[in-house]
Amino acid sequence: MWFGMPAVLVVAAIVFVRTGWPALILIAVLPPAAGLLALGLWGLRQPAITGWDHHSLYLRSNGKSEPVPWENVEWFHKLWLTHRLEGGGKAWIATLIRYRQAGASRRALVTVSGMGAADSIGLLPGRYETVFDKRVPAKNWARRNEAV
Repeated sequence: MWFGMPAVLVVAAIVFVRTGWPALILIAVLPPAAGLLALGLWGLRQPAITGWDHHSLYLRSNGKSEPVPWENVEWFHKLWLTHRLEGGGKAWIATLIRYRQAGASRRALVTVSGMGAADSIGLLPGRYETVFDKRVPAKNWARRNEAV
C-alpha cells in the first residue's frame, strides 16, 4: 500500500499529461487513492492489542502499555475480515472500538482474532465471535442499532 498508492497516483498523472485524457479520469482515480493512503496513515497511529484478561484490555500505543477496563469500552463494531486462518473457522477481524480513558473518549482500529459462530458458515465478519463479543456483548454497535 505504501508503494502501490503513490505509484498509482504518479502513473495516473503521467498518463493524464502525456495522453491528454479528460480530467474526469484523474478525478475518478485521485480521491479513492488518496482516501486509501489516508486510511493507511491513520492505521499506523492506532494502538495494538497486546492482551486481555477478565478485567482489562491491554493496548500498546507509542511504546507504552495502556490498560483499558472492560467497563470503559463504550462500543465496538466489527468492520471486515483481514485474514482467514486455516482450519477451525478462525479469522482476523478489523474492529473499531470506542473507549473512555482519562476522561476522554477515544477510538481505535484494532485487529483481533475471531472464531466462527457455531450456527454459521463464517462468511461475514459479524458472524465471528471475538473477545469483545465474549466480554462486552451488549456494547456491540451493530446489535445496539438493530434494536433501535
